Amino acid sequence: LPILSEAEQHHLVHGLNNTKMDYPKDSCIHELFEQQAQATPDKVAVEFGSQQLTYGALNRKANQLAHYLVNTQGVTPDTLVGLCVERSLEMIVGMLGILKAGGAYVPLDPNYPQARLDYMIEDAGLVNIVSHQAVLSRSILTGFRGEVINLDAQSAYEHCSTTDLTKSMLGLSSENLAYVIYTSGSTGQPKGVMLPHQGAVNLSFNQHRYFETDSNSRVLHFASISFDAATWECLMAFMPGATLCIADQNTRMDAQRLFNYIHTQRITHATLPPALLKTVQYRADLPLQCLIVAGESCDLETVKLWRQHYRFFNAYGPSEASVCATIGELKSDNIHIGTTLYNVSTLVLDAELQLVSAGSIGELFIGGDGLARGYLNRPQLSAERFIANPFYDATHPNSSERLYRTGDLVRYLPDGNLEFIGRVDDQVKIRGFRIELGEVEAQLAAQAGVDSALVMAKELAGAQQLVGYIQANGALDEAGQRQLVAQVKESLANCLPDYMVPSVLMVVNTWPLTANGKIDKKALPQPDGSVLQGEYVGPCSEAEDSLVRIFSQLLDIDADKISTTANFFELGGHSLLSIRLISL
Repeated sequence: LPILSEAEQHHLVHGLNNTKMDYPKDSCIHELFEQQAQATPDKVAVEFGSQQLTYGALNRKANQLAHYLVNTQGVTPDTLVGLCVERSLEMIVGMLGILKAGGAYVPLDPNYPQARLDYMIEDAGLVNIVSHQAVLSRSILTGFRGEVINLDAQSAYEHCSTTDLTKSMLGLSSENLAYVIYTSGSTGQPKGVMLPHQGAVNLSFNQHRYFETDSNSRVLHFASISFDAATWECLMAFMPGATLCIADQNTRMDAQRLFNYIHTQRITHATLPPALLKTVQYRADLPLQCLIVAGESCDLETVKLWRQHYRFFNAYGPSEASVCATIGELKSDNIHIGTTLYNVSTLVLDAELQLVSAGSIGELFIGGDGLARGYLNRPQLSAERFIANPFYDATHPNSSERLYRTGDLVRYLPDGNLEFIGRVDDQVKIRGFRIELGEVEAQLAAQAGVDSALVMAKELAGAQQLVGYIQANGALDEAGQRQLVAQVKESLANCLPDYMVPSVLMVVNTWPLTANGKIDKKALPQPDGSVLQGEYVGPCSEAEDSLVRIFSQLLDIDADKISTTANFFELGGHSLLSIRLISL
């Protein structure tokens, strides 16, 4: 039974969602870019190393590709077009060209395992993929039977028109798809989230309001193309006519190098995962006007350190809500995810879809202009996650007919900000990456020699990491366990991105069970690396002794348990932690 008064319900449903803001909701993403290209054609739009393109030049190149896709490849509104490129200027040319043609781009990270790329290509039904020589030389797309457009071989489309294609010419509207992002799926395979133009355009105007970007801003492009944070970064730059600065792959993977890049390139706006900030020494000499963290929870120590000299924002949102749904500037010691964006609505509901009182914990539901159309080829899952709003009111200007159930537990703080509490399911965030544990477990259980598997997120070496437990088809001694772990890890690397491969794998001969027959997770062995090392070999030199102590410090493993034959990554190390290893 509802226990809230009508006044309380009205405040929670409408008062806290009074977020109406005028914006060009009928516009498409690329039209915002075209407006800047017309207003400031000689302004630098994008930089990559020593290369750069002005708004005018980038617009002309993207238009040529768009005309080619329309006239030669038959791309129409809602046509899905793959985009498989390394970090480069061509990455932006390809994205804009597909949008200008009326299509929706499907980012395909060329660093993904071949099996994952093949699945995404087949699931999306792609017949066209925009790529370039840096990818094609690696033979990643040799099995693709459709058309590959090589951005480096411009002879195919350099004769095409450089003029803009209008929406009326294409039959395009802001309700058509702009991109499809594949995220981790609980069934063992990734799922495609279908995002229309409207949500992205609304997001860009929210970014402008919150972060005060202008034509003098320089926005860091840090995120992988396969994550919607990359779209977030492009929108932040192009709507106000700013410059997008693309960090190369080596810079992305080295925190010290990245922050030197932010300094030398005079970056004013950067969006980074909190885990990255914890791996680098604090600097007060950066030109940053806004530092935004997103993708995972941020601890108070990191917030207090970095907000000393920079405006520090916490952004929250799933891909299904066009990247971001709430933003908060962290000025006090209360860690929160902020308030709802303009033209977005949030409700905190219980399991019966009833409103919970302010301060009580419930599941967050998101509505408004940013909602995805649903999941590609998954109508049942779409119906489960995108539901009718039980509090829809057609007379209210910002009432949403649909809601997306996030699976995130939150509560309202007294100041109206939302506080993130946890999850209602097995989805986790590791170094900013969204991971469904069920997908990793399904892949683990499918490996040769494995009978069943379980995956958990544990605090190891000062960060959340994936720990996998596998039961072999038969009992194994330590040597057999080491062999199985090495075999499974090698096999997983061929079907999962590196961030989804468990940092530690442990073999159990039998599962510990609770009284009702479920796996007793608390009784599972804690990883200490000992089983992975084989026969213990102690340090025989000052250098080996130093390395053992450094490994012990970073991995939180007793030094006397670390053999000099140990592998840093097999003991629980990861790419961000390796940066700290180098510094020590």
